[in-house]
Amino acid sequence: MLQNYFGGSSNSADTGVTASPTIVQTQETHAAFTMSQLVRLGARDGLTLSLRNLLILHRDSESNRRGFIYGGTTGQLSVPLRGRSDIFLEGGGGVMGYWYAGVGVSTWIVGNGSPGSWKLSVSAGAAGIFGSKRTTATYPAQNGYPAYSYSYNQSIDVAGPMVSFGLTRRFSF
Repeated sequence: MLQNYFGGSSNSADTGVTASPTIVQTQETHAAFTMSQLVRLGARDGLTLSLRNLLILHRDSESNRRGFIYGGTTGQLSVPLRGRSDIFLEGGGGVMGYWYAGVGVSTWIVGNGSPGSWKLSVSAGAAGIFGSKRTTATYPAQNGYPAYSYSYNQSIDVAGPMVSFGLTRRFSF
């Protein structure tokens, strides 16, 4: 059975060899140099807000231009509990294709935040990655029909629960 351009079908016998389409998928994946800006407001053992911006040294292959562009922002708000423990809210995301949000607890297992201290952190929340790819299918000419091709963008999104564990060591110079 031969499929025509309008979605209908023809019941005439097809004795020709059916050629497979050529399918090309293009996904924009790059490696880049990043630079971050970090700001931290608050006491070492008290209420703390930390923000980090990521800048990407990007090269546009179509225009051959390069320069720094915004990549993403992450942040953490830490609220002290009694003793050496904190509760924190964290989150972030950006054009690099990710996002996350979580809530967690941390405690100094050795020391109190001064040089030589060790901190254990545990959090839970959600995270995701996203992007897109371009697919082009080209069908060769056959049985009197001309060659044709079509293209479409396919979105790629993955999201789900997140659990993280962290260990921090403070050094002195």
